[in-house]
Amino acid sequence: MSELPVVYRGYVNAWDCDEMGHMNVQFYVAKASDALDGLLAGHGLDRARRRDAQVAQHRIRFVKEMHVSDLVEIAGGV
Repeated sequence: MSELPVVYRGYVNAWDCDEMGHMNVQFYVAKASDALDGLLAGHGLDRARRRDAQVAQHRIRFVKEMHVSDLVEIAGGV
């Protein structure tokens, strides 16, 4: 995938998808937000500091359409 560490790994749930069977954009963003939380936790920030963290730049690259039970793996770094 990349040289960056994996900060989120999970699966697409049925409720994450629209009526066409594709993961809805709001859930891509929610998973990216969870990944950011994991990245900050990996750098030692506690829950209160993670909540107050200011993100200078948040880039999300959509590589392909995701469907129910697809593996979601997000790499990230500082």
